[in-house]
Amino acid sequence: MAARTGCAPSRQQCHVTPLDIAAARMAAGGEAEARAFYATLRAAELSVVLEDGADETLKVLETSDGMLALAFDTELRMADFLGGPAAFLQLS
Repeated sequence: MAARTGCAPSRQQCHVTPLDIAAARMAAGGEAEARAFYATLRAAELSVVLEDGADETLKVLETSDGMLALAFDTELRMADFLGGPAAFLQLS
């Protein structure tokens, strides 16, 4: 199974991250692959989107499944998803 890259279709080249690889392995695997994915997620540096003009307040989206905050494993993915630059906080 190929890793999902989360890159915009317009990108000529996309960088596959360790988190992409771990997610693809988890989707095709079992409990060991799930544990490996969460270990990779814990080790990843993530960028969480902040509210415009707010100081360190997470941007929260309401969905039919509940509220969620957006986190990205690369700044490029975050910018692609949001359609441009945004305030963010890096978690490591």
